[in-house]
Amino acid sequence: MIRTRSLLAFASLTLLALAGCKKSKTPPEADAAGAATTGENATATEDPNRILVTARTAIYAQAKDSGKSLALVQPGESVTFLGDSLENSGKKEWYYKIRLSDGTEGWARNYGMMLGKPAVSLVAQSIYQRPDFMSTKTGDLQVAQLMVIQATQDEFVKVAPSRWKSGWVRLADISTDKDEIVAAALASRDLGKTPMDTTALRKAIAGISASTTVYRTLKSRLDSLTGDSDSEGSDEGDSEATESDEEPESTDGE
Repeated sequence: MIRTRSLLAFASLTLLALAGCKKSKTPPEADAAGAATTGENATATEDPNRILVTARTAIYAQAKDSGKSLALVQPGESVTFLGDSLENSGKKEWYYKIRLSDGTEGWARNYGMMLGKPAVSLVAQSIYQRPDFMSTKTGDLQVAQLMVIQATQDEFVKVAPSRWKSGWVRLADISTDKDEIVAAALASRDLGKTPMDTTALRKAIAGISASTTVYRTLKSRLDSLTGDSDSEGSDEGDSEATESDEEPESTDGE
């Protein structure tokens, strides 16, 4: 009888010790994405364990954000989910066991870690609760904002730019092209929380490919703010006019 009571007491203490942490093989975003695709066309991904980094995040040796970090991942990077996640119920967050592209393994908070196929918003747009523009708006997307695709239905796609926000947008207004995602990731490091700041816009477009839609959209926004939309064209025209106005060399005596 005494032995039985001791075992029960030990079990109770063990449960209390584990109450603050909950281990899972599947991160909550994966469960949410799976539920969202019920009755819809699920979006195929090249790697179901691929995680898109949407915000700068530190990687640690253990599932806690203390001590010296192993690495710092930047927006736009892709990491691999290794199958383990640990919930910190006190802060309502999860830690993911991940592997970086150089082989480094560690734990990262799910802040800025989105499981799914990476994409980028090509325009500033609203996101909706359902695949219908008449449904309730659930948030907004900025130009060049990174996100993941959770599901598709007809001409709509369900996206999640963060673990706090998701909704439906028009498929034609996003891109999954690698060059566009790279451009958006690089631009986001300069744009930060001031996407309409002219200084930030100049820095952002200076470091990305001019052949991308992200570049052209940000450049157009900068021109509209500074009134320089025709500056390049006028400079070229002035140059050509200068060259054409030059007097030809005299051929007398030849």
